[in-house]
Amino acid sequence: MQFLTVVKSCGKLINAMSFFTITPFSYHITAKVTPEPAVCMFSPIIRPYKVEDRLRLRCRKCFFERRDGRLFVECEKHARHRQAEKLHEPITPWKFRRAIWKQVKWW
Repeated sequence: MQFLTVVKSCGKLINAMSFFTITPFSYHITAKVTPEPAVCMFSPIIRPYKVEDRLRLRCRKCFFERRDGRLFVECEKHARHRQAEKLHEPITPWKFRRAIWKQVKWW
């Protein structure tokens, strides 16, 4: 008796019987455990930026780049060295200079 269960994974058809084998000298079934990749093999690998407070150059090919008022680290050799500066809230100058505002607690 043969079980024909077909699983579609990442555009490939897999026969479920290929996961189990019966060894000739034993009567038990041993399973071949092959983990499936988390990402489809045909999708491109994208390395996003690491968001850091303090940026640093990790190798000789790394360089700083400023875009849209934000600092980035780019690397020609290793894509894993890419970093982006953390966004901070804009600091607005305090406009009220009266004595009453010194007594107000803002926290």
